[in-house]
Amino acid sequence: AFKGKKPFGGSVMDYNPVNINIESGEVQGDYNLIELGPYDIWAIEYGYPPDEKALKKILERVAEPELVYATDEDTGGPDPLARRYDFGKDPLNYAKAQIRLAQFHRKRLLDKFVKDGDSWSKARKGYEMTLNFQTQALNMMANWVGGAHVNRDRKGDPKGRPPIEVVPAAVQRDALNFVIENAFRD
Repeated sequence: AFKGKKPFGGSVMDYNPVNINIESGEVQGDYNLIELGPYDIWAIEYGYPPDEKALKKILERVAEPELVYATDEDTGGPDPLARRYDFGKDPLNYAKAQIRLAQFHRKRLLDKFVKDGDSWSKARKGYEMTLNFQTQALNMMANWVGGAHVNRDRKGDPKGRPPIEVVPAAVQRDALNFVIENAFRD
């Protein structure tokens, strides 16, 4: 779970999932973004600059990590960070937390979720919910294999990054191992 003094998302327009902490050792943080994110403030500054000189300075901040953004159209592209419902700078940690959440609830389906007198069909509904957690985590991490980060910097920007950066091989391997471990087992 994410907890701290800063918002855990860049924008109120992010498609962030609910922040649920289970078995990861930290205290539960806020469940949802409760204030404007740094990208929101940057967008407001861009929309209402005091003058042209200030606008140039505002635009030069594009490489700051807190200001990363992607459009809805980007979610089908090569950048694994441009996905809906992932969480954090290291989505592998979030995916692992989603698997823990699925496993926690899956173990409790027959004795805790289905109560005496309930139809056994409730167990199927519960299993489908846990399977949804699992498949979302797998889909999220599968995008890291062969992925490339797309940066919106302009040529010559201070701290400018290349327009495309391949996801490091070690990160791709970790993602692939996650998919193998959590998809190809009973």
